[in-house]
Amino acid sequence: MPRGKMIIVAGPSGSGKSTLISKFLKLYPEYSFPTSATTRKARPGEQDGVQYHFLSIEDFENNIENNHFLEWALVYGKYYGTLKSTISQGLNEGKLFLKDIDIQGARSLMTLLDKTDLKSIFISPPSIEQLKARLLARPKETDANIETRLEEAQSEMKGAYLFDINIVNDNLDHAFEQFKDFILSA
Repeated sequence: MPRGKMIIVAGPSGSGKSTLISKFLKLYPEYSFPTSATTRKARPGEQDGVQYHFLSIEDFENNIENNHFLEWALVYGKYYGTLKSTISQGLNEGKLFLKDIDIQGARSLMTLLDKTDLKSIFISPPSIEQLKARLLARPKETDANIETRLEEAQSEMKGAYLFDINIVNDNLDHAFEQFKDFILSA
């Protein structure tokens, strides 16, 4: 059985990562989105073990202490992480993973996983102004959250050079073609 592959996708909040991943997974169901762990509360319609493993802060920190995470990060006051068991078992079984990840987590995975197991994509917005407009269009985003996300975006975009490919999402159809072509050739 051929070994699996992990494709990680990073970029600022509002760059279109989730949209591109969702569109890709609908066309290519052989790729799966590994379930991460988080300490954030479940949103309406989310189920534990499906979208995320929803953990208490205490449980998450115990997993950190016991080295059960391949990577983890504190993002906007909440923990997020990838369990080692999920990824190692999947790669050994030949699974193809597609994972949305923050830049901190991406850097960790780039150092921990073998280059033959990992490919990376960075999604950039066309401009900070367009990113701000996208964030303003989201329901329930406060001005303070938007400003925090814009500051973080500028920092994150400085790390785009670390990735195998940087896709500027200025046209969703064009960005998706680049996204799809890169993944299928990985």
